[in-house]
Amino acid sequence: MQYSTFVQSTDKKTNSVNQTGLRGKVWENGKITAGVVPGKKIRQADREYDRDYEYQFDSAFVPVSDYKGYRVEEQAYFIPERSQEIIEQKYSPQDSSDIRFSVPINSHRPPRDEVRSPRTPRGQGGLTSYGKNMIQNGCYRLEQIYSRKRLAFGTITLPSLPEDYLLLLIADWSELARQFLQQLDRELARHSPKSKGHFIGVTEIQPERMEKSGIPCPHLHFVYPAHAGDWNWWITADRMRQIWHSILSARLAQWVPADQLPEINCRAACNCQRLKKSAAKEMGKYLSKGSCIKKIKDSGYIDFLPSAWWHAGRILAKAIKKHIIPCPTDLLLAIRQGIDLVGRGLCEYLYPVERDGMIFGWSGKLSDLGNKFFRNSS
Repeated sequence: MQYSTFVQSTDKKTNSVNQTGLRGKVWENGKITAGVVPGKKIRQADREYDRDYEYQFDSAFVPVSDYKGYRVEEQAYFIPERSQEIIEQKYSPQDSSDIRFSVPINSHRPPRDEVRSPRTPRGQGGLTSYGKNMIQNGCYRLEQIYSRKRLAFGTITLPSLPEDYLLLLIADWSELARQFLQQLDRELARHSPKSKGHFIGVTEIQPERMEKSGIPCPHLHFVYPAHAGDWNWWITADRMRQIWHSILSARLAQWVPADQLPEINCRAACNCQRLKKSAAKEMGKYLSKGSCIKKIKDSGYIDFLPSAWWHAGRILAKAIKKHIIPCPTDLLLAIRQGIDLVGRGLCEYLYPVERDGMIFGWSGKLSDLGNKFFRNSS
């Protein structure tokens, strides 16, 4: 196994030199992501020309040929043989394109059409690794603040509707989920101002429903603080159904006349219950299921995928990022030297990220012991 090129990197905060050639971060729940530090790019001023001497000075000359019916005199220009061959291969007298620096041969950069490719719309790649880390660490942070006993696990989905109405709602799912969580957060803040902005949620495509109807119908799982510890829930399931019903009705009313609005029954579309196990493990089930992206692409519903697969309260998101630390040098050095961190009880798992037989980084998770040890050493 080969390693990609390692270079020294300098920590801007401590001004210390990282001899491992790696850089990464440690999330609050112990998740590690470390990658090889890429070498610095060569500045344009430091680049050396690799062209022949005579070719360096003729790149801005107008080629000798007929363009737009205008005849250029051969005697007025010096054009080496090699350049003339390239010009004759790339351009013909019938070419009416403008000459000067807009011509590829006269430019140091290739045309934009050859460089840029159409960007994939947001969300069509499914849930990203960054989103998974944010969800897992959001659950971890909520448990640290409220404990598992005060948290609840909720689910909302779309009720049974005719296909046309259902597709209208699916196309706007990310906005519907945002509005629901925003309204939920406001109601929670009325009962407990300290709980404002403390929720985390993830969207999943219902595989069973898709198998039956062929439509990628999403649903949202979310974790939130539900009560003060006395089991007197701040928001009941019936109140959630009212919120969800009002959001769906208002959205359909924008497209459908009032006399054609379908009946919306949210009785089975909302559910909330106390957490039976760790919030991270409860949400982890839906992160590992996948999002049926390939099936949806094959079915022709790719444009109906949600643009946002995860949601987090602003205050909780800031708290998650606040507890992310740069990978300590001791940890990077141990990874670089191949020390068995799993066998020593410092990591739950650790594996290299490979591509084409080259190692470009590592991904893993510290144990509770390893998390305390390396965080104290940083």
